[in-house]
Amino acid sequence: MWLDYCKTFKNKIITEYTKFLNKRINIENPILFTEKVQWLKIYDSSFLKTFCTDKITVHDYVKEKIGKDICVPILKIYDKPEEIKLDELPNQFVIKCNHACQMNIIVKDKNNFNLSLAKQTLNKWLKEDYSQNIGYELHYKNIPHRILVEEYKENQGHSDLIDYKFYCFNGNPIFCQVITDRHSGEKISHYDMDWNYRPEYDWINFSSVSNLQKPKHYSKMIEYAKILSKDFKLVRVDFYEIDDKIYLGELTFTPMAGYIKYKNPNTNLQLGNLLKL
Repeated sequence: MWLDYCKTFKNKIITEYTKFLNKRINIENPILFTEKVQWLKIYDSSFLKTFCTDKITVHDYVKEKIGKDICVPILKIYDKPEEIKLDELPNQFVIKCNHACQMNIIVKDKNNFNLSLAKQTLNKWLKEDYSQNIGYELHYKNIPHRILVEEYKENQGHSDLIDYKFYCFNGNPIFCQVITDRHSGEKISHYDMDWNYRPEYDWINFSSVSNLQKPKHYSKMIEYAKILSKDFKLVRVDFYEIDDKIYLGELTFTPMAGYIKYKNPNTNLQLGNLLKL
């Protein structure tokens, strides 16, 4: 039944792909990486992906696979915004919806935080079905909509956390996408598993950095990425390195909904050849 449901979105996914990337797609015989991401939406959206996309239940998956929870700690879980009480929370924290991306409220000082306005925003977010947004990332469909409050994390001396995002194909990390200066001129760079800069993976419309310092625990990140990606054809495993410790950010199964434009025109085919469906 679930596969039948996903198949009903095939024409919509084909239309959106053509609109965003200005090219036709053979969804039944995909070759390019971006095409294969669309195939995965239709034919590989599983319960396990939904479980691991949920920002709450992914903690259980990580603990089972690695033997400990390396996700950013959750302070509170709420069903409704009205349940949030500031006196239960520290001075700094992050509020998120568990069923979507980019539904985050960062609180650096709760004394200057407008909780009433935040509740209005959260009520709006909780009503949204993220699986029906542009891109049709269908594994978001059956996540129960809840609110979580995470610990606020930062690296002293840095304005933004650095994201280390490992693209894993068939259980093997292929390259690491590094996002820096997220709030002050975002840069997206790519490095292989030996920390060599790989400009062919860089995206159109984003600057990159060729001499970033390798994180101290890079080898351990690779080890964790291998473990957490074994159950999936494609997953991006995201980490932070904060205060000499690794934290998992999230598991992402359809990065950018597959609408990626590479600076190197050959990269889409090269990555497509590496990903086995």
